[in-house]
Amino acid sequence: MRPTRTSTLLWLTLLCGGCATFHSSRSAPGIIDVTTPPRAPASRDVELPVDPGEHVLMWNAGVLGGGGVSVAPQATGSNTHASASFSGETSLHLGWSDVSNTRDRSFGYTDPGTAVGINLGWTGGTSERVSTNAGYIEVEASNRLLYSIAGGWAYDAPRGRSGPQATLSVGPFYARTTTMLGSGTAIELGVVIKVPVIAYTWSR
Repeated sequence: MRPTRTSTLLWLTLLCGGCATFHSSRSAPGIIDVTTPPRAPASRDVELPVDPGEHVLMWNAGVLGGGGVSVAPQATGSNTHASASFSGETSLHLGWSDVSNTRDRSFGYTDPGTAVGINLGWTGGTSERVSTNAGYIEVEASNRLLYSIAGGWAYDAPRGRSGPQATLSVGPFYARTTTMLGSGTAIELGVVIKVPVIAYTWSR
């Protein structure tokens, strides 16, 4: 079970942990409509502009590791074994938030709010797993990098196997099922660590 060039690149990407955020110079500080009457005409306080919100294009990278069971079909029934896996993953997400400058409110990391994107990854596993060396691509929907659901396709080139894959993440934990058509299914639980690498933000 040797890492491919793609998996090596994914692991090296993690060395860039932390988020370099670039803001569009055309982003507006707030929404002001001079034709709309004040919300509280009798108040002498300054009425602040409406927050314009924020759009984020973000590149993330991370690792996943866990274990579970692999179920392989046999002529006399199913053959079930304990298995383990680890993955390197990189993602590109487009997000939007009702609040701008989320980096100032999220421990120094830009918060993409609600986002959709694409995951590219590589998974290695123990010999009992239905796939021990597979690349994958997933479409993912997430909320604040805390909750996400993804679905896509995995391809084990050395064994000539492929099939659907689905991943659900809640905080630092994930559940994943990978089916190699005609070869079996792996069902696993584990821990995921993903960090923003580069983000580009703009408002309006």
